[in-house]
Amino acid sequence: MSRLAPAAVLLSLAVAVGFVTACDQETKASVNKALGRYRAYDGSADGAKQIADAAALAKANNKRVLVQFGGNWCIFCKALDDLVESDATLKALHNNYVAIHVDAGSNPALDEVYGKPYELGFPVLLVLDGDGKLLHTQASTAFQLPTAVGHDPAGVAAFLKQWQAP
Repeated sequence: MSRLAPAAVLLSLAVAVGFVTACDQETKASVNKALGRYRAYDGSADGAKQIADAAALAKANNKRVLVQFGGNWCIFCKALDDLVESDATLKALHNNYVAIHVDAGSNPALDEVYGKPYELGFPVLLVLDGDGKLLHTQASTAFQLPTAVGHDPAGVAAFLKQWQAP
């Protein structure tokens, strides 16, 4: 093996990492999912901007905003996302919202703005109207399973039905 081979391998790796780093969030999410990594929360995102953008989109589409505060480290956050993704009824109900994930660790000021929801544990869900007004704060512990890491589909469905736009 020549001396250039390791350098070429490193260069190829750097290009690949650069591609994943520079690509859009949807592509990053696809790559992370394919690699089996949970990366629903973008720690570099401005949560206030995420919420404002979601509210504008919700207003234009007569929907409500569903904010899920949590983090990529949160096993209950992943469990809730996996449940919604795998259950057709929940997925359909979830699609009635402009749903976003906001990294709580990177956006500590939002805890104060929305009345200290972080104190309820993670994930914690907020429902906002199209103007960004807080309608409801929901601790996910209300529908967590008592004996396992997971959530009761019926409880999640009832919550999503109750707070979707009329």
